[in-house]
Amino acid sequence: MQSNNLLIGTIGIGGLIAGTLIAGFIHFNSKEKFAIKDLVAKDTSRTIVSSSEHWKQVWNQYVTENQGKRLGNDSLLLDDWNDWNERIRTNTNVPFSYKDRCDAFGRYKVEDDNNLFYKTFIKHCTITKDSSSTQAK
Repeated sequence: MQSNNLLIGTIGIGGLIAGTLIAGFIHFNSKEKFAIKDLVAKDTSRTIVSSSEHWKQVWNQYVTENQGKRLGNDSLLLDDWNDWNERIRTNTNVPFSYKDRCDAFGRYKVEDDNNLFYKTFIKHCTITKDSSSTQAK
């Protein structure tokens, strides 16, 4: 009976140690994630688009880069891209879906600026801070 209790106690302590080691490994090997908009706020060269003039600028660049692409193939996967693809030449207003997608990407959490979502956000939802240049990248 005593050997059974000793065996159970040893297994219990072994399980506790293994669990602690696994939890520690996961904790120390997991990288902290940051909202993309928070990473951009620390970037000294770029700023998130906010003015209607800059929204039109990044939208026009987006349209040019995605011209002729079908729904599901545009860079931001806009739900109404086919509609915009047909109306682009007559309408210069920035669609809500574009601004909404930028907002969603901005809230997405990533480990660093090497993430594809981060790079897409930078390309389509930010402009350079250089006031002499109004060109979006």
